[in-house]
Formats: sequence, structure tokens, C-alpha cells
Amino acid sequence: MQEPKSAKIIFRTDNELKQEAQNAFADMGLTLSQGLNLYLKEVVATGKIPFQVQTPAARLKAEAEEAEKLAAQGKLKTYTPSEYFAHARQIEKEAQHPHE
Repeated sequence: MQEPKSAKIIFRTDNELKQEAQNAFADMGLTLSQGLNLYLKEVVATGKIPFQVQTPAARLKAEAEEAEKLAAQGKLKTYTPSEYFAHARQIEKEAQHPHE
């Protein structure tokens, strides 16, 4: 059986992202090329991007909804604005004077 011909894809990204991706794939025992090929194969197999694409506003909305759900279940402490700022001031005070 003959190997499929290899094609070259060229796209631009910043150097830092490329290095971080290479490191992440290396941690998984893959080269950057192998990792990107796995991504492309997943897109072809499923017909969709293998993660949710959201605008920052949509992501924040989803996170807020999740937080509200957890709070309603009693799994998350909620604060009023005045409680939050009092708590933040206390943490800041403790950080400035840790042994008082």
C-alpha cells in the first residue's frame, strides 16, 4: 500500500505560541506536526472544532451562569459587594502585616 503524499501547510503564529505548543506536544510524546495532524483528523472525523469557540463575553457569561448554579447548590460562597471589599481589605492587610 502506498503512503499518501505529504502536503505542506504554512500559516503564521507568534514564536511564543509555537514554542508553547511544541512543549505541550512534546510532553505528550508528539511533535508539533503530529499534534497538528491529530487536530486536523479530529476536525475531519467529527465535522467540528474539538473545543468550544466563544467570544470573551460569551465565556464570561457561561462562567457567571456556572457560578450562579454552584452558589444555588450551596457549593460556592457568595458575597455582597460590601462583604467582598471588606474581605479583600482584610486579605490585603494580612499580606502587608503577616505576623500581627
